[in-house]
Amino acid sequence: MVRIQWGRLIIIGAAAACLWPRAAMAQSAGANTAQSVTATAAPAGAAKKDGVEEVLVTGTKRSLAITKVPMSIAAFSKAQMDVQSVRTAADIAALTPGFDIETQSNPTGGGPSSGGATEVSIRGIASLNGDATTGIYIDDTAIQVRNTLNGTSGSTFPRVFDLQSVEIDRGPQGTLFGAAAEGGAVRFLTPDPSLTDYTGYARSEVSGTVHGGPSEEAGLALGGPIVLDKLGFRVSAWFRDDGGYVTRDNWETGQTTPNSNWQNTQAYKAAFTLAPTDWLKITPSVYTQYQHSNDTSVFWTSLSDLGSGKLVNGNALQLPYTDKYTLPSIKVQAALDDVTINAISSYFVRTNTAVADETNSEYASDGFGAVYFPTVPNGHVLAPLNNTTTQTEWTEELRLQNTDHDDRLNWLVGAFYSDYNQHDVESESDSHFAEVLSQFGTTPIDYFGFNPLGNVVYLASEKTAEYQLAGYANLSYRVFDGVTASAGVRIAQDRLSYFLFGDGPGNGGPATTTGDQKGTPVTPRFSLTWQATPNDMLYTTVAQGYRIGGVNAPLPIPLCSQDLANIGLTQGPKTYNSDSLWSYEIGEKSRLFDGRLQFEASAFHIDWSNIQQKVVLPICTFAFTENSGSATVNGFDLKATARVTPQLLLGISVGYTDAKYDNTLSVGKSIAIDAGDTLGQTPWDVIVSAEYDFAVTGSKTGYFRVEDIFHSENSGPYTFQHSDAYNYDPTLVPNPGTNQLNIRTGTRFDGFDISLFGTNLLNSHPQLDLAHATVTSPVYVATTLRPLTVGLTGTYHF
Repeated sequence: MVRIQWGRLIIIGAAAACLWPRAAMAQSAGANTAQSVTATAAPAGAAKKDGVEEVLVTGTKRSLAITKVPMSIAAFSKAQMDVQSVRTAADIAALTPGFDIETQSNPTGGGPSSGGATEVSIRGIASLNGDATTGIYIDDTAIQVRNTLNGTSGSTFPRVFDLQSVEIDRGPQGTLFGAAAEGGAVRFLTPDPSLTDYTGYARSEVSGTVHGGPSEEAGLALGGPIVLDKLGFRVSAWFRDDGGYVTRDNWETGQTTPNSNWQNTQAYKAAFTLAPTDWLKITPSVYTQYQHSNDTSVFWTSLSDLGSGKLVNGNALQLPYTDKYTLPSIKVQAALDDVTINAISSYFVRTNTAVADETNSEYASDGFGAVYFPTVPNGHVLAPLNNTTTQTEWTEELRLQNTDHDDRLNWLVGAFYSDYNQHDVESESDSHFAEVLSQFGTTPIDYFGFNPLGNVVYLASEKTAEYQLAGYANLSYRVFDGVTASAGVRIAQDRLSYFLFGDGPGNGGPATTTGDQKGTPVTPRFSLTWQATPNDMLYTTVAQGYRIGGVNAPLPIPLCSQDLANIGLTQGPKTYNSDSLWSYEIGEKSRLFDGRLQFEASAFHIDWSNIQQKVVLPICTFAFTENSGSATVNGFDLKATARVTPQLLLGISVGYTDAKYDNTLSVGKSIAIDAGDTLGQTPWDVIVSAEYDFAVTGSKTGYFRVEDIFHSENSGPYTFQHSDAYNYDPTLVPNPGTNQLNIRTGTRFDGFDISLFGTNLLNSHPQLDLAHATVTSPVYVATTLRPLTVGLTGTYHF
């Protein structure tokens, strides 16, 4: 159970209170020197009264105002995220049309997992097979995970506290960001240390959730010059405890654990900037994050009452999840008269552990028949499935570009190298395995011809190594005043090496697989921009994205022999190739009425071909990946923000995505995908908001913000709705539409912002991600939104 740790809150609060006098001292001391050090005391997060705040973005590897970039980008500043209660990547996705994060309720096929396989999509481009389709970045370093045989748990999204901004770059970003950004990129950008100004940021929060435990957080960031203009630092420390809201009621023992799905997160960063000359900066940094979930947030529908907010899972096993990673990096920037050079080196290390509960399905997904608890005399049937993922990635990037963005010709060239290694280990055990098989009138040695590895039913050790060497270039030429043509290309050499060792009855005995996959992808990008007026831009972009292929694990024989015979094979395909897409986009960005109205809109068409598809064999339920079929995605997104009066700010974001498969994929007589099936993206996203500022007393200003977040139902069709599909299941239903109302009201003064907030104010409990292990399993699981949460937040900037 989460407990409010008042000691830590008091320490952080005291540190924040100390920041203001420290800033004043620094400013006073600097006034007596030739070059003064200034501290900005303006309250961060306050809306600009003379117009709409315009966020700077770096999607083109240059820092530009968002309305000057010919690309669909959603960007959130630190101030925006504070006022919109953003604490996780899921919060960002909820506020961003076309960006979706879904954690699978039933990722292993046999029971709910603690971490869950996380599917990330931008504009409908998503996959749980093979390489990632969305790039995830902390500054210049990619940290996404490759989907593997074992259904990789969790996600690598950071919970970074001290952020400059978050950017969601929609559409393929392969030219500048590489293969994993096939559908787009999500980038978490942190501030560099300052060599001239002392700045700080502190945040503390306490909250309570209906039918759940309390939550708390506290964080502090501080930076400034150590030696004026020569050496600076920035450090941050942050923790957050999220109270649980799902009770675990162990079906076997009857023991009840309230609010079992609590979570603890900690993040720390330290960075230093050394400027030995006025044109050279060297910035080493290290970021580390630790996240632990005590149990799954998935609940059993049979034990829960969504109407009253009672959420219960009946797992016999607790499903903890732990994810930790460290990212050291060094950035060298040389700002010459005409050329800027950036060199970035980084090394990413991650370890993820998760547990799934196979007890409820008793290996039905492994081909042993649908046998459910309690089936063994005297009960005590426990089948934990333990997953461990380790990642390491060494990256090097060298980038050169012209310094003056106003030049008629703007150019950028770069070279990139990465060495990525991922090791996944999965082990399933059951001390009553022989008794389970005895229900079929057999023993392990009769059934498989050998004895299992003690209590181990299934064991797999999978290693993937991916090497990439790439060069890229982007040129932009102002053909004549107002019209700019751009062209870019990335040429890469990719090589993937694969090793798998599997053992145990669930694998059909010991087996080893090795394989390699190579590619030389070329990903071009073209755009044409018309700056019709200084404040109105129209653009069109054509870009290609891709992701590397991979190697399949062998299928167990004879378990899958009949399935393979039905599709004319004696064994599964050993490898699968890369897939690719072409994206076509037109858009407009405008700032009107002296910046009081900002408007951004784009429409897009995507052709995705040779898709890496997961093919599940209907009898043995094992799967392989192959390239088959294509998909078409059409849609649009728009955002309008208006400063109606100096006090009133209105906003609306709308997105529509229609993502469908083009053709039918059959496995024998069963359909795996039917033409017209949806890829799963929410069709409509609508976010509306209003914020009103008002005078309180003296320098104090008050504000009230209300925000409504709507995501529509995707009615399909889905594969499981087809009566001739291998996974036909008339008891499952698509996710309903969701609507979440949030409010925040507070006061700002002298750099402080003290506010009360409520999220999911209507306490909505939609049933999401409904699933069960097999079509005959009586145990259905689902997720829902976090129930109504109210709390108090305090931030301080200087």
